[in-house]
Amino acid sequence: MSHVRVFDKNDGEQLFEKALCTEYVQQNRVEQDQYINPIVNLKDEVVFFVQGYYQALNLTNYSIERIEIATLSDGDQALSTLAIDSNGNIYFGTERGDVVAIDPSGVILC
Repeated sequence: MSHVRVFDKNDGEQLFEKALCTEYVQQNRVEQDQYINPIVNLKDEVVFFVQGYYQALNLTNYSIERIEIATLSDGDQALSTLAIDSNGNIYFGTERGDVVAIDPSGVILC
């Protein structure tokens, strides 16, 4: 199961932990290890993809916004390191070889 954890940069103390994709565990699905390459977006959120979902971790209150990405819902994975442009759009490559762009609100641009 994938987890997101936040640690204090000064003393290494764990500040936050949350399990991700619990619906896959509840359905007894066995998933391969996740290769998550997060970035910090223009809203100072840590953004990453897990099992077809765009997820943004707010670093102030540790809430996680989760948006399903239709192009990834059929099992395709975002395996590349994310890139961000000056407008806050996020770009990534998929396992299928597609390049996907998502605006800051999670809407797919291409």
